[in-house]
Amino acid sequence: MKVNNLVIAISFVVLAVSFWNRNSLPGKVEYVAEIAQEPKQLGTSERPFDAVFKDVSYRVEPEYAYDITGMIVSYRHHD
Repeated sequence: MKVNNLVIAISFVVLAVSFWNRNSLPGKVEYVAEIAQEPKQLGTSERPFDAVFKDVSYRVEPEYAYDITGMIVSYRHHD
């Protein structure tokens, strides 16, 4: 019974803190319009190269080059 009371008390504290901070989210996020565009894919003449990952050797033969614009997102919503 004491564990249940403790869980309920902690839940109310979390609820109160959440309610208090409900308006603490960041303002409007500015972004560049280019992120709405499709990536550009072009053929490439890049030479094949070797890569090693976790002690396994790979041979990479690039066929295309990409021009991609994106936005970095994070779980951190404050400074």
